[in-house]
Order: sequence, then structure tokens, then C-alpha cells
Amino acid sequence: MAMFTLLSIFATFACLLLFCLLRRARRKKREDDDWTGELHLGEEVEELPEHVLKSFTFWAGGLAGVASAAATHQLDVAKTLRHVGKPLPEHFSDYFVGMAMGSFAQGFRFAITLILNMTLQMLG
Repeated sequence: MAMFTLLSIFATFACLLLFCLLRRARRKKREDDDWTGELHLGEEVEELPEHVLKSFTFWAGGLAGVASAAATHQLDVAKTLRHVGKPLPEHFSDYFVGMAMGSFAQGFRFAITLILNMTLQMLG
């Protein structure tokens, strides 16, 4: 038992020493980078290339569409069942039927709409 305690203390000490050495190396690298002309907060940067901007817009829009559709799917199920005059589901899991495909479709539509909007604004 004493051997395991001694080994755990040694391992903890080794981890702390390694952590301190890594912090010191990162701090030194940060200080060395300060004189190399690295950008700082508030400095001007060049614009992103068009293909990167469109890709980012597409994926961010798609993710936003998926998240919003998934968050409101249960409300849509309840609203649709009320409109057609059917009773609400008895089990909570019934509210999630079709959520995956509906969320994917909504996200895809949202992403395509954002790309078309961005393209039409550039042309106009």
C-alpha cells in the first residue's frame, strides 16, 4: 500500500512538473511571437476568399436550420394534430417521430436559401 501511495505522489509531481514546463514553453513562444508582426485584437485582416465564405455560410445556415427545426418539431406535431382534429400523442416519444428527416430537410432548405440570397446580392 505504501508503494502505491509513493508512486501516486511521484506521478502527481511528474504531472505538475510537466504542466509547469509546458506553460513556460507556451509563454516563451507567445513572447517570441509578439515581435514577429502577428495580428492582435482590433487589427485589420484581409477578406476571406469567396469559396470559403460560401462554404461557411452554407454549413452555418444548414446547422442553424437543423437546430431550429429540431427545437420546434414537437410544437409542429402538436399543431398539425390539432389542425386535423386528431388527439395528441399519449407517449412523449411519439412527438419525435420524423424529427431527423424533417430537421435535415429544413436545414438543407435554409442553407440553400442563404447561398442563393448571398449570390443574388452579389449580382445585384
